[in-house]
Amino acid sequence: MWKSWFYLLIAVALQAMGNIFLTIGMVQLNKMGVLQESGIGCFISRHGWTIVLNPWLWGGVFCLISFTAIFSFVLSWTDLTVAMPIVSFEVIVNVLFGWVFLNEDISFERWLGVGLVAVGIALVTGSYRQSSENR
Repeated sequence: MWKSWFYLLIAVALQAMGNIFLTIGMVQLNKMGVLQESGIGCFISRHGWTIVLNPWLWGGVFCLISFTAIFSFVLSWTDLTVAMPIVSFEVIVNVLFGWVFLNEDISFERWLGVGLVAVGIALVTGSYRQSSENR
């Protein structure tokens, strides 16, 4: 079980960082006016290299592919019903990373929702320990 937790927490961190990197890259493109064009053909022809060469987007894609690879790897030895609640921890990490790295304003209601997710994760993972001990 600890091996699954270890790899899945690394995967969650990669997923959250991937989302942060993609957000930074997309905000940059928006500020440059790249995302203001209408029509996909005009968009790609005029701004294709700006998009392709954005290091933040590449970092985000790399992190999200790494997340998928690690998660798939873990599923080879861990039940989905164990892995998914652990990966659900990404909701909490994403909100925290958005608050810390992107200076996003997080409302009380959103923090309350994060707390509810944390309680749900604790309940599900606690029930797994109980059921595995009963076997």
